[in-house]
Amino acid sequence: MLTRVELERTIPDHAASHSVRPKFYYPQLDCLRFMAFFLVFLSHNIPTGAKVLNHLGPRFLAVAIIVRDTVGFGLSLFFFLSSYLITSLLIMERRTSGTINLRSFYIRRILRIWPLYFAFLGGVALVGHWRAAEHISLPRFAAMSVLAGNWYCTVAGLGAFAIGPLWSISVEEQFYAIWPGVFRSVSRKTFLWFTAGVALISIVSTGILAARGVSSLGLWMNSLSEFAFFAGGGLFALMVPSIKMPNWRYALTLTGGGAALWFVAEIFCKINDRGLQPTPIRAIVGYLLVAIGCALLLRGILYLAPGAIPKWLIYLGKISYGLYVFHALAMHIVRSSPASWPIRIPGVDLLTVLLITVALAALSYKFLEKPFLQLKARFESVRTRSA
Repeated sequence: MLTRVELERTIPDHAASHSVRPKFYYPQLDCLRFMAFFLVFLSHNIPTGAKVLNHLGPRFLAVAIIVRDTVGFGLSLFFFLSSYLITSLLIMERRTSGTINLRSFYIRRILRIWPLYFAFLGGVALVGHWRAAEHISLPRFAAMSVLAGNWYCTVAGLGAFAIGPLWSISVEEQFYAIWPGVFRSVSRKTFLWFTAGVALISIVSTGILAARGVSSLGLWMNSLSEFAFFAGGGLFALMVPSIKMPNWRYALTLTGGGAALWFVAEIFCKINDRGLQPTPIRAIVGYLLVAIGCALLLRGILYLAPGAIPKWLIYLGKISYGLYVFHALAMHIVRSSPASWPIRIPGVDLLTVLLITVALAALSYKFLEKPFLQLKARFESVRTRSA
């Protein structure tokens, strides 16, 4: 199987995008997508307030809190991976056609993100007319509708529990608004410098915001801070060569190193500790370590052989967007229902939430998202995973 670099070399620069469409797809990345979701899922479901953990002693509880906060960096991995994929596709499209079709790019992104996002947001808003727990204020709904939800959340909080995680969709869409236009307008070398500049601005801004007393949650939902991970993913796509041969030893070493850096970032810098105000140095170092950890995790997962990824894991990666959108709703359904006592048992509770999340995401993928994905394929300059 040709590597990405080898494939690019077989495509003449003057080839028309419609006559030659290279393919960019690694099943390993579907595995990483699900991993990123599952880490976020765990961070929202580790019961640090549960009596069973308190009975095990303060040390065990402290470890559980560190694990909960560390696995929350799964969202950073989402952003890093998204930028890597988008930048790689932009590189291949320009190599194939000589330019970037911005119209097609935004049609593809709209068809992938908007149907589920606005259907879910509208559905929760509608239910909120009758149930106070799901109520969405008009200003919040307006901010989320124009994809500025993260900025609104920094001022007014996360709002209704079911839509809490959706602030990150706004950050993702802000990335889409900037990245392809700049890439189209400049040379690859200039774009490399641009990406490095974005990384520097993001890290420096994070330190300045921390110095001004912005909370860890405020930093976390701030686009200026989160763009460090988009810049990291872009730099990875631009600078890191493709892997020619799978290597389990490298895969384990790099993924283990990435996970270790995340724990170092949280233990010593505590950038995801919602009860602590990070210092500028801790914020800067912490975000840098998390970004480097994301790079190691991505590099490590690419060292796995494509055939080693189970089909069920590839499927869960395919529906990971829906998993992310629905998991807070599933948590709300389980924990607000008058369920029988087994649901309240730690582990059973977690499994129930996960199964409901998978069921909702699978239904959404089949009946809502897939028709739009099939339409999206018509606008692809580079073929990706089939719907």
